[in-house]
Amino acid sequence: MTEGESLFLQGKIDEAYEVLEKEKTGRALYLLGLIEREGYGHRKADEEKSRQFFEEGKKQGDPLCSVALFQGETGKDMWDTVNQDFSRVLLSANHGDVLAMDEAGLFYIGGGVILDYEEGVKWLAKGAFYEYWKALYDLGMFYYEFNTSADSEEKAMVCFKKAAEFHDKESQYMLGLMLSMKARTEKDMKEAVSWMETSWEEGNEEAALFLGKLYEGTIDTDMEMAPAPEKARLWFEKAASKGNGEALAELAFFYENGVTVQKDSQKAANLLKDAVGYGCAEALFSLALHYLDEGKEDEALPYMEAAAAKGEERALYLAGMMYLYGKETEPDREKGIDYLREAELHGSKEAVEELKKQGKIRYFGMTNFSLSDIRRANTITTVNTVQGLYNMLEQNPTAYHNIPLEYRTRDEILPYCQEKDIPFLPYSPLFQGLLTGTFRENNNFSDRDVRNANPKLVGPAYSDFYKIVERLKNLAAEWGHPLNEVAINWLAKQKMVGPIIAGATNVEQFCSNCQAMEWELNQEQFDILENTISEMDSALTKIK
Repeated sequence: MTEGESLFLQGKIDEAYEVLEKEKTGRALYLLGLIEREGYGHRKADEEKSRQFFEEGKKQGDPLCSVALFQGETGKDMWDTVNQDFSRVLLSANHGDVLAMDEAGLFYIGGGVILDYEEGVKWLAKGAFYEYWKALYDLGMFYYEFNTSADSEEKAMVCFKKAAEFHDKESQYMLGLMLSMKARTEKDMKEAVSWMETSWEEGNEEAALFLGKLYEGTIDTDMEMAPAPEKARLWFEKAASKGNGEALAELAFFYENGVTVQKDSQKAANLLKDAVGYGCAEALFSLALHYLDEGKEDEALPYMEAAAAKGEERALYLAGMMYLYGKETEPDREKGIDYLREAELHGSKEAVEELKKQGKIRYFGMTNFSLSDIRRANTITTVNTVQGLYNMLEQNPTAYHNIPLEYRTRDEILPYCQEKDIPFLPYSPLFQGLLTGTFRENNNFSDRDVRNANPKLVGPAYSDFYKIVERLKNLAAEWGHPLNEVAINWLAKQKMVGPIIAGATNVEQFCSNCQAMEWELNQEQFDILENTISEMDSALTKIK
């Protein structure tokens, strides 16, 4: 083992980096790549520099470098890596190489093409057993993110605590995070804060940002904490000094509003500009609002559009309004409407109302949405109608053709429509023609007919549907009507069912469908239909 690798395994990252740069072996380049990619020690993550190290190491024939570069590979290159380099990594892992153990574990739990959580955890656990701090951290993150058992959280804590002893700032951060979330007493919170402070001292600017938010009162914890604005600002300043864009944006708030500092709008604007420069998308919108508050719409607009391009709902709405009404820009109705439509798609209630005002939305309908989505939409605007798959034989369908449906019409959607007085529009009211009673026992469709893709109409399931349709057809004949009229009549009798649009390929079919509205099923007939369908329900349930 070289000096550089030894220092790395001890967690002495800054010292290791200097030595590894001099060694420049394939293995040294792998470790340098890791340090740059993850931002270990007191370094900021640098993806480009990391890749350069890995590529140089790969040229030297180091398999760890090759596997570390694996993401993004396709075709022959991908399988060459798997069959050649990863095989060498596994061989090294089997011979006790802790670096290889960690890479093998990560490869199996999502870094490669072979997904095998059990195998991945096995290798990470082996690396952790030999007290390789990165394997400890990676294993801890697996338990933390996947929560595979009742004691997953406890296992994660054990891993992070052990890795933290090796000066791993990310493990220290995770310890602080987990402890703060479950803190019940001031003593618990003090321990959490201590780990966060240690993580910051080891070079983790995110720890300073977290502490700022914690003292600001914007971190949701079990323990109630009184906001401490002065402490919050000091921690934001520490994170900002390392070029943390989010911390710069947070700090701007203090100067914009004069919280614990003298109010200084210009400094707030400069901090927000710096935050934008460091890639903080949220700062774009804040800067736009800053200029709007100062009445500088012309300076606000570019930032508003930039924030809108990032998908910020409020920015999309305000940009739309600025163009619609010509706020420090030439009115551009088309552009304004486009922004408002995008804002509406992001859930903006205000955008929906403005689009209604502009005559772009008359009514709001939803089709094939889950009940939770419909409920949410109804908080944004008035849902005027809901459309879904519904007919006599598909009352709670789980799929349309091979497309899964996230709602159950009879049990979920219709009761909600009744509660909110929303008309329901059933599609496929005649089950793509099956409920006309004209289908044969087999060979119903031409080769080009899209219905060939419906497993309910062409596969083994079809015979069950065909049998019940024959029974229904006989009932319809007894009552002196064709089955299509009975099926439409049945739908019309359902609560909340509105317009029924049944497909027709000729005038005769259209007129026959219309005939259904010239008579009405009596209660006895309706009950017979319900009982007949219910008798077949067990057979239908398997294939719905």
